[in-house]
Amino acid sequence: MATTYRIIGRTNGWIAQRDSTFNGKSQITIAEGLTLKEAYKKLLAMYNEDNSDYYAPNWGIAVCQNRGAMATASDGTRRYDYDSRIFEIEEEDSLL
Repeated sequence: MATTYRIIGRTNGWIAQRDSTFNGKSQITIAEGLTLKEAYKKLLAMYNEDNSDYYAPNWGIAVCQNRGAMATASDGTRRYDYDSRIFEIEEEDSLL
């Protein structure tokens, strides 16, 4: 069975209460059941939406912009920080 990934968002309680995306929760699942390539595309699109004045055509450029994007981790996952919020790709638990 192929490995699947999800994109989660995390923040502190204060922001979670004030940001409708989080709806009072400090951790949310934004997308799930993605291939790693799909997760990469979705996370980059989210990054570009949050940083609309600094468009990045790929993740390498996003990292070079010093606007919260982190280099790809050794397990292939990626993340970025934006305004006290963290958005990241994580591997989903296998049912096997």
